[in-house]
Amino acid sequence: MANNIPIFKPWASEWLIRIVIFLNLMPSMLMFGISTASGSNAAGYYGIEPADVQYSMVLFYASLAGFFALERRFFIYIASKEYLLIGVIIQIVTSYGCFITRDLYVLLPLRFIQGMANCITTSVCITLVFSRLRTNRAREVGYSLFYGVLLGITAFTTLVTAPIIDAFDFNVLYKWMIFTYIPGAILLVIIMNRIRLNRKIPLYQLDWASYVVYTTMLCLIGYIFLYGQQYYWLQDERIMAAGIAVVALLVIHIIRQRSLKDLISVWKYSVIVTMLSASVLSQYCMCAEAHSISLQTTL
Repeated sequence: MANNIPIFKPWASEWLIRIVIFLNLMPSMLMFGISTASGSNAAGYYGIEPADVQYSMVLFYASLAGFFALERRFFIYIASKEYLLIGVIIQIVTSYGCFITRDLYVLLPLRFIQGMANCITTSVCITLVFSRLRTNRAREVGYSLFYGVLLGITAFTTLVTAPIIDAFDFNVLYKWMIFTYIPGAILLVIIMNRIRLNRKIPLYQLDWASYVVYTTMLCLIGYIFLYGQQYYWLQDERIMAAGIAVVALLVIHIIRQRSLKDLISVWKYSVIVTMLSASVLSQYCMCAEAHSISLQTTL
C-alpha cells in the first residue's frame, strides 16, 4: 500500500470486509460460466448455432487473458475503489446490452468487452483478498482460492441459473447478473477508503500494439479449436486463413517484444502466458465441441 491510510474504514469488521469482497468477486466468477449455463437455450434465444454461443465465451476468455498484461498499468494508476467501480459499471452496461440484443455481431463485441472488465474487477478483488490474509503465503493462498473457484464455477453457475432458465428466456440471466453486481459495489463504496494499493505510475508507453496482436492471436486460436472440426480443419479457407494469421501474429509479437527497449515486465512471460491461454482455450473448446455434438445427437 502506497500510504498509511487503511484500506477499509475502521468501523468495518473483518467479517463484513470478507463478505463484501466475496460479493464483488462472485459475480465476476459467475460471468465465466454464464454462456455455458444452457447453450441450447442461448442458441435458441439469439437464433445462432451452439458453436457461436461457445465462441462468445472463448472471446471472453481471450479478452481477459490478453488484457491481463496491460491491466496492471491501469490498476497502479487509478485509485483502487474507483478502478473497481469502473469495472463494475462496464460489466453492468455490457450485461444490459447482452440482455436487449439478439444480434450475434453485437453480442460478440459485448462479451469481449466483458472479458476486459472482468479482468479489472477480478484483479482488484484478488488483491483485496491478499490484504486480508495474515500469512507469508498470502498470494499463493489467494490464487489457489481463485483458481479453485474458477474450476468449479461452470457447474455452480448451471445449478443456480437452472430455475431462472426454466421460468424465463435466456437473456434474463444478464439482467440477473446486473442485480448481483449492485449490492457488493454499493457496500464497497461505503466501507473502502479512497487509496491506492500501489505507488502511482503515470500511464506512459502503454504497449497497445502488443495487446492488439496478442489478443487477436488468442481469439483466432479459439476460433480454430472451436470451428476446426466443423469446417474440416485446413480444408476450409477460413480455418486456413486463421492458422496463417496466428503464425504471422506470433512472429510479429515475438519480434516486437525483442525490439522494445522499455519492455513491460509482464510481456517477458508472454510466450508462457500464450501457451497456458491456448491450453485453456483448447480444453474449453473441446468440451464445448463435445457438448454441441451431444446436443445435436439429442435433437
